[in-house]
Amino acid sequence: MSNLSKIDVGGNLTRDPDQKDLGDGRMVVEFTVANSQWDRRKKEEYTVWYRVTVWNEHLQRQILS
Repeated sequence: MSNLSKIDVGGNLTRDPDQKDLGDGRMVVEFTVANSQWDRRKKEEYTVWYRVTVWNEHLQRQILS
């Protein structure tokens, strides 16, 4: 069994989700979320980009609806 982690990411969707058919009945949805954060030491804002891949069919329906 693989190790999986659950995270909550808030931010802005950078483009529409990309749906791919794997050819064996499974689908994958990929998208990118941008999140702005503040560096207290440098006193400047920077952007963190998260690449997200969703394999669960129920979540794919939620994202694409």
